[in-house]
Amino acid sequence: MKNSFTKSKCCLVVALAAASLPILASTAAAQDRRLEQRMANEKNLRDNERLRRGMDADSEVRAKSKEERQKIVNEAFMRLQVLHNETMTIVLAPEAPDLKRVSAAVDETKQRAIELRANLVLPKPPKDEKQEKAEEVAAGKDLKQSLTDMCALIRSFVTNLNNSPNDNKAADQARRELDSLVTLSDKITKDLAEAGKRVN
Repeated sequence: MKNSFTKSKCCLVVALAAASLPILASTAAAQDRRLEQRMANEKNLRDNERLRRGMDADSEVRAKSKEERQKIVNEAFMRLQVLHNETMTIVLAPEAPDLKRVSAAVDETKQRAIELRANLVLPKPPKDEKQEKAEEVAAGKDLKQSLTDMCALIRSFVTNLNNSPNDNKAADQARRELDSLVTLSDKITKDLAEAGKRVN
């Protein structure tokens, strides 16, 4: 009698365990779905936040008054010319360039070019033409030659910007030169990073 009861109890446990397997599997699947949904929601939130920040940045530029934008342009324009002179001093020096000094000048050149591009009213070049110019500027050259090219772009930009009020072609060229300055600055920064690795 006792053995029969024990066997019945074991059978009941096994039956309950077997019945619970589909429930456990269903619960695990539901948890997986909830986890995937939560991850998807979090990704959407991150994407929306990045988009919002980008739109906010664009709105800030558009919201600036004419006087504020002119102030930014004037400061960036003057600093770009100072950076040209500092960079030419580095290029013409007989000793090897101080990489930290070069890096600081190149970083600020890029920053000022971006500020000018955002706040000046200049035409945008076609996409394919912009890409072609970027590839041309980024062609492999040594550091001093790249810095010389950067200075040449700054000089040309200054000339074209001064001529742009009465010359549409000069305005087009000034915009292209700002794009090229950003591209070339990135290329020089990459070269400097590689040079730093070789030194270390």
